[in-house]
Amino acid sequence: MKFWNRLFRRRKKKKEELPDEADGAAYGFTEHETDLEDEQQRTGYVESLLTQIADAQKQISECEAEYAMVDLYLKDMELIDYISGEDREKLEDCAKAVHLLEEDKSRYEKKKRHMSDADYAKMERLSEDAHDSLTRLQEAEQYQEAIRNDLSRLENEKQACLFRRQEAKTAMENLRGMAVITTAAVFFCIVILLIMQFAFDSRESGNYLPHTYPRNSVVYTGTHDNVTTEGWRATASPEDVHYACRYLRCTPKDLTEAMIAACLSCVSDMAIIPMADWLHLGAEARINTPSTQGSNWQWRLTTPLTSLLADHIADLTTLYDRAPAAE
Repeated sequence: MKFWNRLFRRRKKKKEELPDEADGAAYGFTEHETDLEDEQQRTGYVESLLTQIADAQKQISECEAEYAMVDLYLKDMELIDYISGEDREKLEDCAKAVHLLEEDKSRYEKKKRHMSDADYAKMERLSEDAHDSLTRLQEAEQYQEAIRNDLSRLENEKQACLFRRQEAKTAMENLRGMAVITTAAVFFCIVILLIMQFAFDSRESGNYLPHTYPRNSVVYTGTHDNVTTEGWRATASPEDVHYACRYLRCTPKDLTEAMIAACLSCVSDMAIIPMADWLHLGAEARINTPSTQGSNWQWRLTTPLTSLLADHIADLTTLYDRAPAAE
């Protein structure tokens, strides 16, 4: 019964809201008040008729929807009437439960909600606690920010210390290098430097013969400022070459090899043989000519050293006890 009351009350309400279709004044124009000869009034009248038609179509659609809903309800009611016995009771119980739920929902929606004094006091305490917690959180964030700033400054100081440490390390290495250079310079100032080519050069006034070398000395076949031994043999006077071969007990062809052996066999603490002499190269391998420019320091080793030469060097250094001590 309540359903029918709601349904018809709704339809009645809608009917009251709808304007009278025959009353064209509700849409602004009527047939009697419209001058059909006036194009503007005629257009307005046609538009009002179209509006009425659209409203009528809308009403018809709503009525059709309501009719379909009522028809569906009636069919459901017919189906319910056919149900009997236990199923009918279950259905009625479900309907009552739905009705009770709707009533509870309605009462809940209409109920005025009030907070008790205890709940209000609890809410006040929670609000104060929230304010205090927010204050402590802000203080903790400020403290963390201060810690981050301190860590950043410490990191900068650490980098500065590492930089100063690297500078000190570099300075120590430089000092160590200078000390080595200074020691070497002092050593070479003290040690006698002997060049064997001068021993057989008649133009030299000093005595550079190998049997006169002291132990505290360094002996060369020639330095970078001298021509190679093969080059000296080719450019020296025949008398000087003959004297060198006579002293070293060799032929001119073997003069370079004999001079290398003489250097390695003398008593000097150190013997230095240029690579050009090991390779028996001529004047084209000279490194430097003092007081000249343009062609100095041009020679380069263009061919790889052979294992035969390595064995020869090892053999002579071992023979004259100049091989490095085995580790």
